[in-house]
Amino acid sequence: MTNSMNWLTRKRWPLVAVAAVCGALVGYFIAFAADPTYTSKATLYVAPPISSSPTDAVMGDQYADNRTQLYLQLIKSDELAGLVAKELKSSEPAAALVKSIDAIRVHQAPLLEIEARGSSPEAAHSLAKAYVDQLPEFARSVEQNSGLREGSALVSVAGPTEITQGSGGLQPWLTLIFCTVLFAGAASAYVIRRSSRNPTARNIGALRRAMPTSFIAEVGHDPADILKFGAMLFAAPHSTRQVIFAGARRADALEEFTSELTRSLRGAGIACTRVKSGDPVGSNGGDDDPHTITVFDAPGLLDDSHRIAALALRSRTAVIVARRTTLVEDVVQLQKLLNLNGIAVKGVISARRTSAKDARRHDEVIGVASDGAPGDTHPTPELLEAGTGPRRESPTRDE
Repeated sequence: MTNSMNWLTRKRWPLVAVAAVCGALVGYFIAFAADPTYTSKATLYVAPPISSSPTDAVMGDQYADNRTQLYLQLIKSDELAGLVAKELKSSEPAAALVKSIDAIRVHQAPLLEIEARGSSPEAAHSLAKAYVDQLPEFARSVEQNSGLREGSALVSVAGPTEITQGSGGLQPWLTLIFCTVLFAGAASAYVIRRSSRNPTARNIGALRRAMPTSFIAEVGHDPADILKFGAMLFAAPHSTRQVIFAGARRADALEEFTSELTRSLRGAGIACTRVKSGDPVGSNGGDDDPHTITVFDAPGLLDDSHRIAALALRSRTAVIVARRTTLVEDVVQLQKLLNLNGIAVKGVISARRTSAKDARRHDEVIGVASDGAPGDTHPTPELLEAGTGPRRESPTRDE
């Protein structure tokens, strides 16, 4: 479980993208894949009393406005819903019918628009028609019981003929966007929180605080960085010529870095042998040659830690190679395992991946010819050969 969480943390923003896609799928299901809801609308006109004078006309308009507000309240009453249920011969409770009905006043005029919702076009149409049938009589009875005027006050203007299909009353695209943002935001919060607790090698400061080694270097896109690192590691007199380059996880692509390193050294005219992880233990390349640098590949040691004991037979010095997404805790754990097996960790490299463009620039910097042989346009850095005597080529194991 811990390894899975560490993998997710190293992926970071791809995790946010995956969460956003999941949120979009959930939003799509809620907005579009749920059972559709059908809506039917009907319009009623609130008729004012017959006027015999201009004053009566003004009073009649005010009367119609007041009645419109009253009828909006009556439409949402349980008593009216009970009458509608009887007409429909439905066993559905009145409260459920009330939730399926909405009413609005149209353009501040004495017009009522009733909106009925149902699980099918027939159900929506029947519900709207029942409300249109029952509301005038129900309103008249309320007016009679209240001592108000009698007579028909509601006239059907447009029957329940318009039926539209919706998605549960939700606005589909807003629902889709909301779910996407919600999932992506939650994933971002998780990534930020976990990254603060589990920093990666991208954070050089955190790496320095956690690793008491002689050096911590960051090798960037500049091809000259690899040559500078080689000078720092091999320049001192009597410095070790056989170094294990260890990676914590196989996903860190250690071989890519060691390949670039040996390529740089050879391009600069330095005798160098690279021993890959699958080679036999006795394959030490330039073991008998003090002038040859030997690089041992040891990728994914935390994924296969039993190999560390065999590495001690090859060299007692190691450099840990981490990528910008490698967890600092993985680097610390690898250092402890190497030390327990008698291998001293000389330093840590935080390496970026090399693109094809950077590789071409790398060839220009070190003077490598198109066929892979050392070119003649770049001077040999004598610093790498300090205290080693004349340089001599040795066979390689990369092929």
